Amino acid sequence: MKRIFICALAFFFPVAINAQQKTKVLVLGTYHMGNPGLDAFNMEADDVTLPKRQKELEEFATLLATFKPTKICLEAGLERQKKLNEMYMAYVNGKAELRKNETDQVGFRLAKKMGQTEVFAIDAQAPFNMDTVVKVAQKYQFNAFLELLQKMPEFMKEEDKKLHESTVTQFFQYINTDTYNRMSHGFYLDMAIVGKDDNYAGADLVGDWYTRNLRIYRNLMALNLKPDDRVLILYGAGHSKILQDLVDDSSTLQLVKLSELK
Repeated sequence: MKRIFICALAFFFPVAINAQQKTKVLVLGTYHMGNPGLDAFNMEADDVTLPKRQKELEEFATLLATFKPTKICLEAGLERQKKLNEMYMAYVNGKAELRKNETDQVGFRLAKKMGQTEVFAIDAQAPFNMDTVVKVAQKYQFNAFLELLQKMPEFMKEEDKKLHESTVTQFFQYINTDTYNRMSHGFYLDMAIVGKDDNYAGADLVGDWYTRNLRIYRNLMALNLKPDDRVLILYGAGHSKILQDLVDDSSTLQLVKLSELK
């Protein structure tokens, strides 16, 4: 009986993989440099094409290059993979300028610096209906959550101020701390409790958010990563906590943080 139990454990729990055999993955949370206005609450980024910011972006890319990434994964849907690489190669060949977004300014810039011939789209979507949660919060008087929503515009103004007073590297270091990631993720946990009886509006919405990030993780793993790959994932900072947890808990990946780069 003991022998059968040990065999069963061996079946359900894979043999531990040595750290040297794991693929190193840096999850880099970013702000949206092009002000697309796609999030529930948005920062107002300054013009990254100004000489001061361009110099700072070059310095930041030099720091990221110390990670020696072999694959750079970007917040773009799988259906855009071909187009994404066409735009990247147009930039590499001097036929296009970098656009005012983090995909180009950080992702393309770093990939070119590393001499890479392609970048990788790994994004996926899932439903995200914030309006429904707000209505349910109002109906059942989840006042603490509603007050949190009211404070968000002021919080975003403070973030804007921080960005304008920081270099690109300083701001990325700030939004990639464990403290910032926990704070950002805490918003979703506050949302998850909104609902009553068999109404799980908040939990369902946060479940959709997890679904999106799990799909991103699936797309990452579909790249058939090798132990000697070094992967940099560039995503909106709101994704960082979940993506870092998924990477950290993976049996084949090893999480690297921005704070480890010198």
